[in-house]
Amino acid sequence: SDSELIAYRFSMMASFSEGLILSQKVGLDPNVLIE
Repeated sequence: SDSELIAYRFSMMASFSEGLILSQKVGLDPNVLIE
């Protein structure tokens, strides 16, 4: 259903943003995660 797809996308974006925040706290370059 559309609601499940939206929830899935939202959880993916949330986990991705959390990963960026964690990498910044550790002091890693965000570009390293993308490659």
